Amino acid sequence: LIRMASERSPEKNVYNRIIGIDCVGSCVGGMLFPLLLLPLMSLLSIGFLVAMANLLCLAFILLVFRKKTNRSEIGLFVCVFLIAGYFYLSFQDRQIEQYFLKKIYYVNPSESIFRFFSPIDNSPEVERVRSPYQTIDIVRRVPEKLEPTLQILADSYSDKIAQGKFYPRGFSLMIDRETQFHSDIEEFYHEYFVHVPIILQKKVPKKILVLGGGDGLLIRELVKYPQVEHITHIDIDEKIVHLSKTRSDLLYLNQGALGDKRVETRIQDGYKYIRNCKESYDAIYLDLPLARDYNLNKLYSFEFYYFVKKHLNDNGFVVLDIEP
Repeated sequence: LIRMASERSPEKNVYNRIIGIDCVGSCVGGMLFPLLLLPLMSLLSIGFLVAMANLLCLAFILLVFRKKTNRSEIGLFVCVFLIAGYFYLSFQDRQIEQYFLKKIYYVNPSESIFRFFSPIDNSPEVERVRSPYQTIDIVRRVPEKLEPTLQILADSYSDKIAQGKFYPRGFSLMIDRETQFHSDIEEFYHEYFVHVPIILQKKVPKKILVLGGGDGLLIRELVKYPQVEHITHIDIDEKIVHLSKTRSDLLYLNQGALGDKRVETRIQDGYKYIRNCKESYDAIYLDLPLARDYNLNKLYSFEFYYFVKKHLNDNGFVVLDIEP
């Protein structure tokens, strides 16, 4: 580009302009990727978009300088062919994404490396929802394909499946590919998480703060107590809260708990809320994702738990899940 621009322009040091444009373009691209593209599009779609932009630039250069070389016409033809191919693939990005999602969730590569790369079967589609904060995958595993441990627990100790024929069995909610809950055994987490601390305290808290828990399953257990007067629910992701209030399968599981008149849901960062709020609570439940980046690490910091303790009433308690 510098050589061609130098041949066409009488100005000296034209490479400064080209390098400046390159730097500005890199800056714009670096800002657009996390702020605009990533929250709205899949990585696969972004890859197609960026590749298309490069191919269009190449086609423009070949078109402008086609008289400079005898091979430009061939290069232009090849470029147009690649653009057409990328257009076709970009319209197939959902099928391509589904292929890899099914391989991630339904195929264990340790079983057979050949099966992992074999064509996909008729497994249920993985529903993917993106938000500015995370990817939400809804996975359905038929009972025959459940992990053996989950199958034994579900069949031997769970009574929720027998309560209704419309129970969404095999339903998994995954956030950033980490299991949020599995419908066949979710009560082993949420019921113990809520009820055991109350049993140990021998007193039902009246004013409760819940940080996280956008699926509504934890709140489902809390609203079972008529003694609970108010629950402040804080979640940063509006998408997961919206899904929990509108999807029939999630509503079946959480029993419409987020719509209880005692529940006040606020879309807000939990760290900022606990740092700045003026309220105090009888119980604080922390249903938070695992620490895997800076923003989530703040929810496991000394400062965070200092603020949690600060907003706890006398004889109040905090409940959290920590995995080694």
